[in-house]
Amino acid sequence: MNLLSVTSPTHYYCFSSLYRRYGWLQSLLAQVSPSKDIKDRIAALSVKFPKSQEWGIISPLALEDYLDDTSVESFLLLLEKDLTELEQIIFNFLYSLEKETKADFVFMQKSNLIGRLFGQDTYISPLFHFPGEHSLVPAFSLVTTIMGGGIWPNQSFLLRRQSESALSYELKECPHRKMPAVGSEIRNFACALQSELYRGFFEALYPKAIYQRKSTTHYCVDFVSNHR
Repeated sequence: MNLLSVTSPTHYYCFSSLYRRYGWLQSLLAQVSPSKDIKDRIAALSVKFPKSQEWGIISPLALEDYLDDTSVESFLLLLEKDLTELEQIIFNFLYSLEKETKADFVFMQKSNLIGRLFGQDTYISPLFHFPGEHSLVPAFSLVTTIMGGGIWPNQSFLLRRQSESALSYELKECPHRKMPAVGSEIRNFACALQSELYRGFFEALYPKAIYQRKSTTHYCVDFVSNHR
């Protein structure tokens, strides 16, 4: 495999997508009082991300300011690994709170809002071509780039169907697959929050679209329809 140079847009898209995942987790934690361990982990990871209020959609984030002596691929892979480990800890913590306080609606609402912010920025961004809400054809490219979060984002999704009025894809890195060490209840909870994030993203771009996620114990499939 030929490694891409640091100037490749792929690296910037990946870094920005990881930052959006990190920002989403922070927005969920802002609704509660996290433990000291989680606060320390957030602080340790924060030095690898910008303090910007931007999501890296309207303009790229400055990846080069955060690189270390390793290759850019190694930096991004380790960053994704650390972020995934943090996700498991945070979702485990939030699930325990949800069982006690029934606060799932708050977490769902916040996830949907963050997804809408991602979609709104995508709609106006000069970096992405969004021809309008009449067709779902460009939607798969947008969701893989904006929500992907991997070095090679197309490896996170498996396209099943794509037309002007319908889109379906399998998530190859949904919480059911990425968090095998936690219980099924926590994976279901995390996947439900993630689906609201995606729902908000699609609803911002396609106000008339209907979004649905179907989950199994091993993987999930998203369906989007946009019948006018």
